[in-house]
Formats: sequence, structure tokens, C-alpha cells
Amino acid sequence: MSEKRSGRFESWARYTAGLLMLLVVAVAPCAEMESRAGHANGGRTLTVVMDDNYPPYVFRDSSGMLDGYLVDLWKLWESKTGVRVDLVATDWQKAQQLMADGQADVIDTMFMTQERQRTLDFTPPYELIPVTIFSHSGLGGITGPDTLRGFAVGVKAGDACISKLRDLGITHLQEFGNYEALVAAAVAGQIRVFCLDEPPANYLLYRHHAEHDFNKAFQLYTGKFHRAVHKGDATTLALVNQGFSAISDDEQQALHDKWMGSKLNVLPYGRYLAYALMIAALTGVLLAVWGAALRREVNQRTAQLENERARLRVLLETIPDLVWLKDEAGVYLFCNQQFEHLYGAREAQIVGKTDYHFVDREQADFFRDHDRKAQAAGKPMSNEEWITFADDGRRVLVETTKTPMHDATGKLIGVLGIARDITRRNQAEQAVRDSEERYRVAFRTSCDSVNINRIADGCFVDTNEGFERMTGWRRDEVIGRSSLELGIWVDPEDRRRMVEKLRQDGFCENMQFRFRRKDGSELIGQMSVHAIPVDGDECLLSVTRDITEQVRIEEALRQRALLDNFPFLVWLKDNSSRFLAVNKPFAEACGQPSPNHLVGKSDLDIWPRDLAEAYQADDRAVLESGRPTNVEEPIEVGGKRIWFETYKSPVLIDEHVIGTVGFARDITERKATEEEVRRLAFYDTLTHLPNRRLLVDRLQQAIASSARSGKQVAVLFIDLDNFKILNDTLGHGIGDLLLQQVAKRLEHCVREGDTVARLGGDEFVVILEDLSGEVFEGARQVEIIGEKIHAELVRPYDLDGHQTNSTPSIGITLLTDRETTFEELMKRADMAMYQAKGAGRNTLRFFDPEMQAAVAARTALEGDLREGLKQGQLLLHYQPQVDGSGTVTGAEVLVRWRHPLRGLISPIEFIPLAEETGLILPLGAWVLTTACNQLVSWSSDPAMANLTLAVNVSARQFRQPDFVGQVLTTLETSSANPTKLKLELTESLLLDNVEEIILKMNALRSSGVSFALDDFGTGYSSLSYLKRLPLNQLKIDQTFVRDVLSDPNDAAIARTIVALAQSLGLSVIAEGVETEEQREFLAVSGCHACQGYLFSAPLPLEEFRQFVSRKSAS
Repeated sequence: MSEKRSGRFESWARYTAGLLMLLVVAVAPCAEMESRAGHANGGRTLTVVMDDNYPPYVFRDSSGMLDGYLVDLWKLWESKTGVRVDLVATDWQKAQQLMADGQADVIDTMFMTQERQRTLDFTPPYELIPVTIFSHSGLGGITGPDTLRGFAVGVKAGDACISKLRDLGITHLQEFGNYEALVAAAVAGQIRVFCLDEPPANYLLYRHHAEHDFNKAFQLYTGKFHRAVHKGDATTLALVNQGFSAISDDEQQALHDKWMGSKLNVLPYGRYLAYALMIAALTGVLLAVWGAALRREVNQRTAQLENERARLRVLLETIPDLVWLKDEAGVYLFCNQQFEHLYGAREAQIVGKTDYHFVDREQADFFRDHDRKAQAAGKPMSNEEWITFADDGRRVLVETTKTPMHDATGKLIGVLGIARDITRRNQAEQAVRDSEERYRVAFRTSCDSVNINRIADGCFVDTNEGFERMTGWRRDEVIGRSSLELGIWVDPEDRRRMVEKLRQDGFCENMQFRFRRKDGSELIGQMSVHAIPVDGDECLLSVTRDITEQVRIEEALRQRALLDNFPFLVWLKDNSSRFLAVNKPFAEACGQPSPNHLVGKSDLDIWPRDLAEAYQADDRAVLESGRPTNVEEPIEVGGKRIWFETYKSPVLIDEHVIGTVGFARDITERKATEEEVRRLAFYDTLTHLPNRRLLVDRLQQAIASSARSGKQVAVLFIDLDNFKILNDTLGHGIGDLLLQQVAKRLEHCVREGDTVARLGGDEFVVILEDLSGEVFEGARQVEIIGEKIHAELVRPYDLDGHQTNSTPSIGITLLTDRETTFEELMKRADMAMYQAKGAGRNTLRFFDPEMQAAVAARTALEGDLREGLKQGQLLLHYQPQVDGSGTVTGAEVLVRWRHPLRGLISPIEFIPLAEETGLILPLGAWVLTTACNQLVSWSSDPAMANLTLAVNVSARQFRQPDFVGQVLTTLETSSANPTKLKLELTESLLLDNVEEIILKMNALRSSGVSFALDDFGTGYSSLSYLKRLPLNQLKIDQTFVRDVLSDPNDAAIARTIVALAQSLGLSVIAEGVETEEQREFLAVSGCHACQGYLFSAPLPLEEFRQFVSRKSAS
């Protein structure tokens, strides 16, 4: 605890003590004042109501008489005004009701609220009253109004804090009739959080001996005491104000000093609080160490407990030993529940006192003498002593270990005591000395490890069950063997020290050593050894206690003192990444008031989710690899980004990883310096774009990446037309603004991963990566982005009030040769830029004339296709589909484009273009409408009426939200029979949103439309999806049919597709059948439906009609 905080609590203690002393000496009534009041003007009596339980302002003494500061003040007012005052003091709610019913003229100790101002007029305030939220000392985390949610908050009925709490959204309130009842309920444990004005709270808590049991969690607000009269009663209000104005400052100060001025330092409260905080830190480390040994139990409990102190107290209370902590003067700072039984008092009643308060002087002197011996020795000291428990009169022998505790500077701060009941062990040892039989009973029942070894050869003669529990070795496994043979001694030097001690003194007491269990784990033992005769042999009787946990606790206490003074951030986590301990610098970096607020929490409780998950991933990597890491990483603290160099390492205990430890130091200033150096070296200071130096690096990386991936890279060289004229006419400042706005527009035009750089002046370069590996497709992608950049840069600019326009000349080159260098690419892009300027500026040009021509041709083809859709230049061809008997069952419709100048254009040329530009949607809609109209036309022709038309549907067309509606509308408008329409879908459609695809297919299938899966076996379909799709037919792709007779793999695939279709209840058809041998193979395999050039090429409408007629006739 800091000196400042300690001083504040000591002042509070003196203030409270002063109040209590003054209450004792101030009970005598002021007869003279009452006499004057009795002879005052009898013309009027002023009835004043107030709370009768608000010490020291007003309260009732032990005889029930009203007393306090306000009682004396109103008597003085009475003497000044000559007006008789009738003081009516009752519980606060009743006092307010008396005022509301008109049975009183004035109400005192009133806080002014908006609601009360509707019915009362108020005097000026005469006292400031802090209104505070108090919480039980065992309850942490109450730091503000938001933390009150979920708790029942105790309040006095009618108190102003009720409305204040409700305004803050705190509605779970438990009302009490007066402050006395409220505090009594808190002391009895009925409530753990309550709202109370500080003056009566200090008085009442002290009177209940509960000042140590409750903390001032936070101040809710500061109220002001007023006196109030009925609304509009100006006469009484003036009388009250005049009367108090007549009281001089000296008279009022005298009364104030009488009731609140004296301060007696009777309770060293601040010192106790400091010790209590030391205990909290002690218990915090105890749990951290205990948690290391009992990881499973800690992991189960960590998520359930609110804070470290509550968790650690469970640990201490479960230890069967007596544990306590005293300061260097012998004053108790802490004790556990087992120790409370010794003195028959609660911890709160023991802390702050010495042994002389509980036992006789002789016994207390004994305890004190051993405390001093441990302090003087500077190391743990053990002794045996008989003690009597006050609560039940038990008298037991305990073995007490007292360890001096020092802070990080080495200063002695107290003595830690741990006492274990060794009555049974003592009885066992005594029994050995008294009687062989009695010795054997005690030997077997001792809780500690007891064993007998022959001096001659060191072999075990006997062991007890405690030995078996402690070492894991059974008695029959060790008899006749020595401890060296069993490997029990971890450090042979420990055994040498024991032997040397036995040679010198003939015995060895409380020697500490490390021993190894049968399973290889290591523990720390405390051993006492004495020589005894057994059956004529000289033997050693050894009694060993497992003190592993005790040693770990003491070590953890020392480490904790060091951690809090360490200049770096330090933390310890368990295997689930929950904090076990942190030091103060870490808590401060996290914006937490103390390290205890972080214990038990995880990174998810402190940091944003993405950052927390990254930290936890780092922890897992350390735990899994078992190796430390050293990284530089940023942390957001209070909205500020701080860089830390972080070292993380696994924590090993008994060769098991139990968690991670981390150290971090602030390197923000260093990173800022490095970033500034980097920015100046690699970025343009005006536009903050990469400069030429960084551009070279980025382009070289792009060239290397292209060589690996096969993707193309493009460079765009951009020069602003007539920039010099603008710079000369409007000034360099305006020119700089233009360059900055051009930089921002360029960044908005490119994709993530592309680079925009400024070479200098008005020249910019854009690097586009990850373009299509196909040259002309890549060129098309570059053209689209180039046109976007051009359109963005020609928009008007607002340059500090100057409206101006600027145009760019853009040169483009693609990395067509993998050996091309940076300089060559830049030279080509520069040449292309000058070609753009030569073409009249305000345009873009490719370095390669053929590529420029190809891009132009593709653009022209797109325009022609749009026009062709409008002008009806598209037509359908029909490729017959036949069954096993050769009967035509339907046809697949295939779109053709008859260009007025270029003639019939293959679908290979215009279908990919339609897909890319979005024209596939109107094209697909036209094909579907034309096919439905044709079905209607055929319905009256007996030869054609039963034919089915298969229409290919692109993935983009099918994914339209209203695709189902389009198909149904087309069927309804054309009156086509939906059972004669078959939609062929490609496997690429199944890449995503399969559930939505199934819903659409079911909607259409319920109307009679059927479905076929085209090109089956070439795409991405999953069998799990295939069985759920409402398909009617699978179509064997022509790539498998082509070599079905010569390639065993294709033959096997074809047979598999047929078998799969049959197992799923689907029909199957093969496309691309060109020979009779292929048809026969498919028929033998079970596929009888076919289409291909063996039967007919795709035919225009009239030729298809004639083909069907010929087939029908034959």
C-alpha cells in the first residue's frame, strides 16, 4: 500500500475515533440553552422533523434522548429567534410523510431532488455529504455503477440515493427502515453491498466492530444538506434563513468542532490495511504455485471464481495446517480458518493483535522468542510445541516452521508460520521408544514417511504406508535394497550432508532434500534421522515429510516481491491461457487498476477478439513446441498503439509444461524511429505513395512472382497532360494539391495487392499483379482497370476553391517475357505513354500493337454482340438425341450468331465474351423463350409433339434471384408444356450455395421441368450433393466418349457414370458419339441414349424437322 493511501485510511480512522469519543462526552444536555428557549416568544412554535438515526448530526443516546450536532444547532437557533422549536425525530420515511401531511413546518437533513422541488422550497445548502457504495471486503470487482448489476443493493427507505441508483439503471434494491437496520443487516451477512451517507456509515460500522469487514467501493455522488419548507411558504423559509444567519461563524464552528472536530488516532487502521493487502498478494502467489501442482483442479475452478483473492482463500482454508503471517513486531496480518480454531476468534478479530491478546504471557513469550530466532537466523526455523485450541480445548503437539519474509530490497517484512499437527507422529516415535508393539502400530499409522535402514549396508529394513504413498515404492519392493540402488536421492550431495551430520551429532533434524519417486517425479522432503537398534543391528530411523508445496509457496512469495518491482511487463499463464500472475507494469499497460484484476482472466477478457486470438495462438505454439519465442508486436492500450518486444517461454515443473511466462519491454519509440526512416527512404513525402526506390523492389517481386505462378504483370505509366501550365498559372501549392488528389484517386481504382507509386513531378506508375496467364485475357483485364483510372482522373478537381480539369496519358505494357527486367518494363510503359500523347493525349495505349489491336477487336465484338441481340442476328440449331432404337426423343438447342459482315460466328468466340460482360443473361433468356415458343409450335405436329428440348443454363444465369420466376413466366406466357423442357446444368454451378440450388431445382421440378447434369465427371460435383439434387439425367461428357475404345481409364469412367446413374434412379445420355463402335460400347455398358455426329450435326430448324420426319418414316 502506498504512503498516500495509508495516510488516507489512518486519517479516516482518527476521524471515526474522534466521533466516538465526542459522542461519549457530549451526552450532558445544555440546560442553559433549553432554559432560554423555554422563555422565548411563545407566539409561535416551529415543528421541525428529521431522521433520528444520522450520527453525529442526530441520533438517540443510550437513554433514548435525542442528541447530536443538529439538535444543539436548532437549540441555538431557538435562542436567537425567540421562536419555540419542537424537534420531531423519527425514521426518515415517516419524517417525510409527516412533512407531506402538513404536520411539520420544516424538514431537515434533506437532499434536494427534482421530485422534491415540486412540493418543497429549500434553504441554501449547509453541509456536503459524500454518498458511498460500501461492499464486503471479501467481494472484489465493485468499481462503478455498472458493476452493481446482479447485486441486491441495500438502501434506507425514502433515501435520495434510491432515485440516483434507479436513474443509473440499478433497480435491484432492498429497503430498510433506517441506517441502523441497514448496517445491522450488512453485518449479519443479509446484504453484501449497500448505499449509505459516509458520516453515519463510519459511525455505525465502527460501533458494530465491522469497520474491517467493508470497503468503500466508490463514491456514488456528493449530496448537500438543506432545510426545506412547504412550497410557497416564504414566511417560514425567511424565518429559518434569518435565524441561522443570526448564528455567528464562531458559534457554529464551536458546535461543529464539538461533534466532528476531534481526531484520535486510536486505530492503526491504515497499517492493518497495508498488511491486509500484503496478505492478498501472499495468497495470490500461493494460488499461483498451488495451481502449478494441481493444474487440473485450478483449471476447473478458474472459470467459476470472480477474483484471485476468493480463489486463493479456498486454497488456504483447505490446507489442514495452521497458516499465519505476522509483521516484524509480532502483529498478526493474516491467518487461515484452521488458525481461527486455535484462538477461538475470527480472522478479523485476530488481525491487528498480538499473541498477548489471546494466551498467557509465558506462552506468548515462547511464541515471540521463536519469531525472533527465525528473524535473526534469516532462514526457516522449526520447533515443536504444545498448543491448546480455544474453541474445543484440544491440546496437540505441532511442528512449527517459521520463515522470515523479505521484500525485493531484502528488508524484513514479517514472519510466515506454518504449523502441522504432529501429535500422532510424536506418539508413534514415543511408542517406538516405549514398546516394540506400540512402535509397530505408530509406525504403520504415521501420515509421514517412516523407514528403517541398516547402517552397515544402507538397505531398507522396514517402511510404512506413508513411505509408499510418498515414494510410490511398495514395501516388498524396497526391503533389502538401498536408497542409492533405488535412485531415491536426486542429488547425492544431500545424502553426503546427512551422513556427515550423523557422524558429527549422531542424529539429523529437519534436513531438506530432493527425492525421486518411483515414477520419476521429484519432490522436496524434510527428514529427521535417529540411530536405533533393531534386532541387534544398528539402524537409522528416518521420518520424512513432503514439504514440496510449502517450499513452492515460500519461493513464490519471494518471486512476487521481485516481479512487482521489475521494470518490464511480466505475466504467467496456465495451459488454457488464463493469467495466473502479472506484475504492476503489465496491469498498468492493460489499463487495469491492479494485477489482481487480471488474475483468472484470459486475453479475450482484455483485448479485441482478433488480437486476443492471435496472442492465444502464440501461447499454443509455445506450449506445443516447448521452445521460447521472441517477437515484436503492437498492443492497443486506451486507444493508443504501443509496440512491445515480447519474449515467451514454456514453464516446466517436474518436466511437465504447466503454462507460459512472458516478458515484454516497450519499444514504441524505437519502432517510430524505424518507421520514420523507412517512410523517408521508401515513400514520397508529398503523396505518401511508394517512391522510385520502393517501386523497383515491388516490381522485381512482381516479376519473380509471375515466374512462379504463371500470372501476368502489367505496368501503367501515367503522365498528367498540361500539368506544367497549371503549375505555372496557379502556383506550386495548387499543383501539389492536384498531385495529392490524383494519388488518392489512383489508390481507389486499383485492387488490393496492386501498387501505385509516384516517380516524381506529374508521373505516376501502377503495377497490376495476378492477371490472367492468357495474354489477351490479361490485356482485357488491364484495359478495364486503365479505363477506370482514366474515367476517374478526368473528373473535375476542387483545388482550394479553384475548379479545374486535368487529363492523363496512360501507357500500358504487359510482362510477356519472363526475362524482362525492371528497366525494360519501365521503358516500354514510358514509350506507350508517349504513344498516347502522340495520339492526341487524354487516352491510353498498349506498348504491343498486336495486343492493342486484339483488345480493340474484342471491344468491337462486344459491341456487335449487343447489337446482334437487339437485331435478331442469333438463331438456334438443334442436335438430335436418340434412344437405343434410333428413335429421336428430343434435341439439345445450341445458339449460333449470324453476323451481317463476318457470317456465322462460332459459340467458342462469343459465349465466353457473353459470360464475361454479362450479356449471357439476356442471351440465355432469349434462348429459353425461343425454345419454349418452338415447343408450342411443335405441339400441333404429331411427328414433333413428343420431343423434349434441352436448354443449357449458365451458372451466372441460374444464380439470378428471380431465375425460377423467369422460367415459370416464360412457360406461362408461351403456354409451353413444362414436361417437354429440360434444363442442362454444369458442375461448376455446384461450387457454392448448394442449398439454394436445390430449392430452385425443386421449385421448377414441381412444375414439370426436368434437369440434366451436363459434362458429368469433368467438374467439382460431390457425391453427397449429387444424391440430394433433384436431377433426372446424367450426361457423359464427350471427352470420355471420344477415347472410350482405346483408353481403359475413359472406359472405366463411362461405365462408372452409367452405374452411378442407375443406382440413383437417373437416366443417362452420352454426347459426342461419332462411331457405331462407340454406340455399341455404351449400349453394352447400359447407356442407350446418345447424341453426336454419328446421328447428326446440330441442324437449323427446318433441316431438323426434315431429319425427324425421315427417322419417323424409316
